[in-house]
Amino acid sequence: MATTLTSVVPTQRYTPFTGLSEIQRAQSGIARAEDVRRASGSWLTSAGNSRAIIFTHALDPDYGYIVMDCFAKFYKVGDYVSMEAVGNFQIQTTPGHADNEIIETQMISNPSRQDNVASSPIGDIPARNYNTVLPLDAADTGSITFRLAEPKPSMLIFPFAKTSYPPSINVSFGEQLTGGATYSYYFYLRLLQYDISQGYNYVIQTPSLTR
Repeated sequence: MATTLTSVVPTQRYTPFTGLSEIQRAQSGIARAEDVRRASGSWLTSAGNSRAIIFTHALDPDYGYIVMDCFAKFYKVGDYVSMEAVGNFQIQTTPGHADNEIIETQMISNPSRQDNVASSPIGDIPARNYNTVLPLDAADTGSITFRLAEPKPSMLIFPFAKTSYPPSINVSFGEQLTGGATYSYYFYLRLLQYDISQGYNYVIQTPSLTR
């Protein structure tokens, strides 16, 4: 048995924040832009193999970033979703460099209730049924949703060692069940972008910043 890996590079929606001059922004803690990464598609299965899916994001090394939100949803019409209920959220400040800093946290999915066909504790997720069955676009749709675990990473993401090694964010999910069903997914990551001078001059390292 092997693990089949699906790699996804989400599309980017970049929204500059206007109204401030460069000098005014440098003297403030206001972000220069909102950077949203999103993806949707199908997570295919491979007979006899477990599987993993990873969402990769390369960041512009000339700016600093703060993670604001990350969400994901996997669903299947007419079937259960049996993937793992925890995902991995990894930040690398300078991938490939000796001074690379790696920050690891999790994407989590809270259980909803006890199994309806067996005796299990409330809040437990039965091994064969990790998800909640919800009406989505059709009846009898199985789905599992994830959010970034609290506390969120609050550091300024920037390749302090060398800008020729761009920072990256990698978010991955897995399923140990072999030969499972094909799932549909939706992924969303939201970042705020800052000028590096702001990171040195102001304490902007907080996940609660707004425009």
